[in-house]
Amino acid sequence: MAYYPPTPRRRSITQISSFIFLHDKDSSSTQLAEQVARALNPKSIADTLGPRTKMLFLDAPIQTSVHPVSLPTPLPPHQEQQQETQGEEEEEQQQQQYTWFSTTTTTTHSVGADDDAATSWKELSISLTQLDEAVTQESERFGKENVFLVGVGMGFAVAAAYVMQMEERIGGLLGVSGWLAFHEEVKSVAVYGDVSSCGLLSGGELEDGAKGNEEEGDEDDVLGSGYSTPTLCEEESHDQAQSSSLLLKRAKAFLSYILLRGKPPALPRLCNLIDASTPVLLVHGAENQRVRFTHAKEAQETLRHFGFEVTLRVLEGETHELSRRLMGELMDGFMGRGLGNEDVRGSVGEMLLGGWL
Repeated sequence: MAYYPPTPRRRSITQISSFIFLHDKDSSSTQLAEQVARALNPKSIADTLGPRTKMLFLDAPIQTSVHPVSLPTPLPPHQEQQQETQGEEEEEQQQQQYTWFSTTTTTTHSVGADDDAATSWKELSISLTQLDEAVTQESERFGKENVFLVGVGMGFAVAAAYVMQMEERIGGLLGVSGWLAFHEEVKSVAVYGDVSSCGLLSGGELEDGAKGNEEEGDEDDVLGSGYSTPTLCEEESHDQAQSSSLLLKRAKAFLSYILLRGKPPALPRLCNLIDASTPVLLVHGAENQRVRFTHAKEAQETLRHFGFEVTLRVLEGETHELSRRLMGELMDGFMGRGLGNEDVRGSVGEMLLGGWL
């Protein structure tokens, strides 16, 4: 399910770019759209990105709970009666909350590190598949270079995992209060070619050798000749620091397998088809107690090790709440990195110069 924010009626305008928004843990597309609306009020996200930009707010696939949702601003009197007469089904839909994958803590817990590892990896696979469908659809319409992912909190973690397994770059990956919950496992796979931390290996051997061999045969059929199994160690020089390219090849093969199969591979794999040129921009509140600055810094360093160019901006006095300052810093970084096409940059620049951000 996805939420499309209302846009004012204009003459037919051809859209030429797409921004896909991913909400935080235990939230929804509607709630994120409302948070953005509050942060930018009296302007809107459509004013910021321009009329030729499509905004798509995705709902995570896993429903977690139902809580009341407050509207960002009171409804005008002529709409109050209409709101009261809306059906219970729509009201309940507005209250639903979703998550991208299961964790036992807000930020520090790593996917796959708990007793329910199989469920966590499967949920991550489902989320990556949903995001892949959205990115593929938007890319076919606008071109990959005009598709941007904007993740808040856990939404950034999913978006980053997706970008790390892509073969081609997209326009950019933007994050607010972002973190990489799965960094320990991915780094272990990338640096050491070690998948034992993912719960499939014990003492360095497959828990079920026969099943493992059969599974590896299936992997070759699914992933094709662009991937190889344990011979990856032959391609590295132990007397030199491993290249970011090699690290990303391992990480990409690992995450691609999870997307396709819903679980980590039984043996380390290597992918030769990579592109780490997707620009990454993060903004973070220095007073954020829910996702501390150290997690954002770790996300930046991990992605840098894999070859991505990552900018991290930290704002004093800001917390986890999405604010105009955080949005303004994100858009200022967007302009500073030279992202987006001429239309998007024109709209963002006008908002910045006008003092709205």
